[in-house]
Amino acid sequence: MLARALSEQPQLGEAGAAAELAYHWYAAGELPEALAASVAAGLAAEDVHAFGEGLLHYERALKVWDAAGDAVHSLPADRIEVLRRVSSYGGVWRAL
Repeated sequence: MLARALSEQPQLGEAGAAAELAYHWYAAGELPEALAASVAAGLAAEDVHAFGEGLLHYERALKVWDAAGDAVHSLPADRIEVLRRVSSYGGVWRAL
């Protein structure tokens, strides 16, 4: 599985790879991993001012949040923070 290969190769972990990892975990139906990767990809996208892409990752994270079980406890942002970012960037992005 590509998601596992990307996870095991940290040198591939640049911002673009974070997005790829999030996509492939989600496509594989591995929701805890998809949640963590989506939040990480959202943060990575923000780091390079790609707010529209960050918004997509945060929205995917919220979509799978309830199905991710205990994975929510080890995330770098809690649900309220992700919702805040979606609200903040969603409004800006959609206004452009």
